[in-house]
Amino acid sequence: MKLTVSRLFEAGAVLEAFGRAKVEGIEPFVTFLSDFSENVIRGMRGQLTFKDNHLYEEKTVQLVSGVPQEIQLNNARSMPARLVWVGKTTPYTAFITGFQWQMTINGTLEVTAVFSPVPTSGKVEVLLTVFY
Repeated sequence: MKLTVSRLFEAGAVLEAFGRAKVEGIEPFVTFLSDFSENVIRGMRGQLTFKDNHLYEEKTVQLVSGVPQEIQLNNARSMPARLVWVGKTTPYTAFITGFQWQMTINGTLEVTAVFSPVPTSGKVEVLLTVFY
């Protein structure tokens, strides 16, 4: 018999094996694990993506090193859930050495980033990911 991922946590076979080994009280855990693995496998077969499973938005903005900048979010009614992430910078030689964010009273996201070295243009294009 070929063992596939979906058969690995098939509750009946696993419970039978534990029964032969005289392990008691494992049924609720095995049943949970079976149901969980089935849902994960179905999701993977359905090609769920990161975007399907997370509420977030991406914004490409130009920042000046050390200067707070207000950014209007598309989902202005929601507050970011403790995480605003900087994914990439252009030019690539501008490294982030400091970053902070906060929500303003008027509902915009205020970010301040410090870059080193500061590019000659003074501006760095960054990709922000805001998780809700």
